[in-house]
Amino acid sequence: MWGLVSANRWTDRKASVVCKQLNYNASKGVAVNGSRYEASRRTIQLTDVDCNRNEEKLDQCHKRLLTPAEGAALTGRVSVAGVKCVMHVSGTSQVASNIGCTMIYVGVNIIIVILILINASAIICIMRKKYKSTASVQVTGAPPPAMDLSKISYD
Repeated sequence: MWGLVSANRWTDRKASVVCKQLNYNASKGVAVNGSRYEASRRTIQLTDVDCNRNEEKLDQCHKRLLTPAEGAALTGRVSVAGVKCVMHVSGTSQVASNIGCTMIYVGVNIIIVILILINASAIICIMRKKYKSTASVQVTGAPPPAMDLSKISYD
């Protein structure tokens, strides 16, 4: 089951954990709270994510998994979490302004982000148009069939 992550208590600190897992500059994670990257037909699946920025992966943060009924009740009534990251390129920092991500939760211990897939210990980042990922990632499972993987480059 796929669902969105609520922006409830979503901050730059939590976004930084996502960016750190993506090998971007963790100090430059920016929380995006709202519908800019929202997928309106998905239900809310995860809320109250709490990270202290020491985590290497979002899955290490405290979070609350909603029941299907709880998620359906919140869908369309709450903002959805998202992230923007700063990427290191050849010793410099570059704002990856097209990395807009709506967080999606899939099952226990797997976090999915529209445009970012966090699968247990791995992340795939699917960028918006005009931006191609240069992040090196480890893919540990088949991506969801509905996701467009054409904009990903990985080792």
